Amino acid sequence: MPLQRTAVIGDLPSHGDRRQSAAKGGPVCGGRSLLLPLFVATVLAPACNRPANLPPERPASPVGPDSTAAGDSCVFRASTIEPDGDSLRYEFDWGDGRLSAWIPAASGESARADVVWFSAGKFGVRARARDEHDALSGWSPACTLRVSAVGGFPSVVVDSAEVPGAVTALAMSPQQDFLYAADDCGVLSKFNAQSLELVETHDFGWTVLAGLAVSPGGETLYVGIQDEDEQRVAAVAAATLDPLVEVALPNEYDMPSDLALSPDGQALYVGTESGDDVYVIRTEDFTLSATIPVGASPRHLTISADGKYLYVSLQYDETVAAIRTADNKVVSDEWLNSELGGLAVSADGTRLYVSEADNYAVAVLSVPDMDVVTRIAGFYCPFAMAMTPDGEYLYVVDWEETFMTVASTAANQTVSCIGLDGAWEYTPFAFTSDGRRAFVGDYDGWVYAFERPQGGLK
Repeated sequence: MPLQRTAVIGDLPSHGDRRQSAAKGGPVCGGRSLLLPLFVATVLAPACNRPANLPPERPASPVGPDSTAAGDSCVFRASTIEPDGDSLRYEFDWGDGRLSAWIPAASGESARADVVWFSAGKFGVRARARDEHDALSGWSPACTLRVSAVGGFPSVVVDSAEVPGAVTALAMSPQQDFLYAADDCGVLSKFNAQSLELVETHDFGWTVLAGLAVSPGGETLYVGIQDEDEQRVAAVAAATLDPLVEVALPNEYDMPSDLALSPDGQALYVGTESGDDVYVIRTEDFTLSATIPVGASPRHLTISADGKYLYVSLQYDETVAAIRTADNKVVSDEWLNSELGGLAVSADGTRLYVSEADNYAVAVLSVPDMDVVTRIAGFYCPFAMAMTPDGEYLYVVDWEETFMTVASTAANQTVSCIGLDGAWEYTPFAFTSDGRRAFVGDYDGWVYAFERPQGGLK
């Protein structure tokens, strides 16, 4: 056997040698002592054949809550198997630059760690194990935790309603009594803004509706229509949702994507996702009154409160532009080196916020000169965006994730994350004028009503 062969060093002694060795009181082998082979056989050989220490197996994703509030304590647990049966210690990575102390636990048993986050955001929590010989496992897969801060913005879902297709646009009536929703199945829906009960619908057929705006008096609703044969914009009676008049866009490939109405209701601006122009419709007779060349894919629009400037994000030109509405001229622009999404302008007209998908940020620009003042970090792939009526908060959809991030415009930092399973690049928003209620549409055809939590700031 291998153990016996390991014990043989040199030739085995003859029968006579063994007698001679025995007579002298000790074993010999060719003049050499047999004590060394015996030591190798009984001590060294078993040690040499002992398996090397194995590291702990990679732990599974830690178990814990998927959401919490800043300042609240929460518990995470992790476990794994140690192949050699050694005792273990666990280390947690909290996803914000902090690591836990090493926490002891037996193989197969869970290690518990208590932790508190003091800032809002989205964090990946993972763990690894170390055995008593300092062999490390790999890091576990991360579990996601959203940390929210209770604030003066709507964040609690209080109601929901379903529409036939993915929600592409939302608009609130000036009287705050009705909410309008457009979807990609060509259906325009009207809801009671308090109960979200369905009041009326109109089916535009096999089309995609994109962009909504309501006249200052609330009598007329404007909607963009993407059709196979032509692209157009319709004026609709808000009371019944019956179409009143339509105007076709000059280029059949310029699919409308967003609408912005001047504060006096006299000019309707149409952004397109596939063209190079912004179109202006005179609402008095609903005719096309101007075409403004701006650049590739002027997909998102917003207008200043005084109506003097229209701001346009050019998704594929990676540029944001300011249009002076008095003469429909581009007066300034800024290249941001990123695919651009939604934008919003402050109530006082001094700041413009633009989502930068490739920069994982929201750019803050002074307007109308278009100088970048700062950037708000803390996003993954920001795209759709809206501002609360008081101008204090931005709602930004990370459309490759399933949540919205809320940012404070005063602090220029993120303050909360709100889960939204059907978030997508077109995610629309609408707010009541007092800002206490927000409406958000998703890809799965749901409209959610969010309200401010009771108790104010925390």
